[in-house]
Amino acid sequence: MTTIAPITADDRAEWDALWRGYLAFYETDLDDATTAATFRRLVDPGSGIRGAIARDDRGAAVGIVHWLTHQGTWTMTDYCYLEDLFVAPGFVAAESAGH
Repeated sequence: MTTIAPITADDRAEWDALWRGYLAFYETDLDDATTAATFRRLVDPGSGIRGAIARDDRGAAVGIVHWLTHQGTWTMTDYCYLEDLFVAPGFVAAESAGH
């Protein structure tokens, strides 16, 4: 079963591999300082950016998502803005594969 949990400092190496895959998908490249700052913000509870990592049934990282919430003018509640979403190429969840 695929699980999804908040990104932690221990996820850096696996997050980095998925992040680089995400950037490659969009045919872009970011300098290491920007990538490091992005990860720091993702694991900083005081930052407005949140992130989660998806793992397959063996515990391997297979996807990432980043989002932020912000106040709006048309509602009393916050909006959620999906910043980044990436699933490793070739990953098929066991649930959708009929297992």
